[in-house]
Amino acid sequence: MPYRFPQGSGDARWDTGAAAWEKALKLIVTITRDEDASHLIEALVESDFRATRINTAGGFLKHKNSTVVVGVDDERVDEVLGLIRQSTEHANVFVLNVNRFERL
Repeated sequence: MPYRFPQGSGDARWDTGAAAWEKALKLIVTITRDEDASHLIEALVESDFRATRINTAGGFLKHKNSTVVVGVDDERVDEVLGLIRQSTEHANVFVLNVNRFERL
């Protein structure tokens, strides 16, 4: 059970009756080359992580990049960082605290 939602949240998979989710959450944002993002998404999915890929362009020459966003429990951050290291040649990675999460 990755997250705990308030009772009656409507999602039986996570509806535990807790007043709020109890685990610390992190949002991992990775900016990498477009080619590396495909390998990263594949590795994340194989390890049962859900990720969102956003095609972006940046830098002086407007090179194609991808931004990959993953929300994880605090204790799984190192696992995701390991997958990023294995799957990408170059990446800028931000690990952000999540103060609130709602599934609507």
